[in-house]
Amino acid sequence: MRTTHVLKKKTLALTLAAALAVPAALAIPAVAAGNDTTPAAPATTTSESVLTTVAAPYPATVRTTTSASAAPVVYGTGSTVSVTVKAATGTPTGYVKVKVGTKTFTKGLTSGKATVSLGKLNKGTYSASVTYTPTSGSEFKGSSTAVVVKVTAGKTSVKIANTSIAKGKSPAVYVKASRDGKATVTITGPNGFKVTKTIAVKGGKLAKAAFTSKVRASGTYKVSVKFTPTSTNYSGSTAAASVRVR
Repeated sequence: MRTTHVLKKKTLALTLAAALAVPAALAIPAVAAGNDTTPAAPATTTSESVLTTVAAPYPATVRTTTSASAAPVVYGTGSTVSVTVKAATGTPTGYVKVKVGTKTFTKGLTSGKATVSLGKLNKGTYSASVTYTPTSGSEFKGSSTAVVVKVTAGKTSVKIANTSIAKGKSPAVYVKASRDGKATVTITGPNGFKVTKTIAVKGGKLAKAAFTSKVRASGTYKVSVKFTPTSTNYSGSTAAASVRVR
């Protein structure tokens, strides 16, 4: 009877122990002394990047100086204006505008400099305004200046291709010019002989100046030609020759 009672106590103890046991998967890991017992939040990752534009701390406070130069060019060659923008501190950014007459040309700065193309201008002297506009929100102030742009006349040429001057005959002179225009041909000779005639010429083609007066005396006759181009963008030119009449 006593043996049965002891066996019942052991069975009850084992049953209680099994009921109170915690599965390993649910067990809370031991925390070392002095460590935070709060579980760390899981790390998060993102593929997005945030772009932030930081404005200058003191926008439009740094003074700038704009300078410009333009080398003279011959008509038919494109004109350019070289612009430099300087500041006491930093390198100015932004763009410049060059205004010539009613036309405005714009170019961005690179290392504080810009070369602005004005294209082909007619012959003349122009006063161009140059204005620097800084990048919006930057520390630089705008500035301006003026520059003289000069375009000189293009060159022309004229030559005496042939002459027909003989005693007892009316003279004739053949000329050729590089451009369209007018040629004034003059012949002078002994005994005060002088005749002049103006004719139209086409660029690159022969033109004949025929006279009605006849050559009467022997001697040296001088022929001169003055060419005036139709376009004012070109300068005139001259030619001369001597003819011996026997």
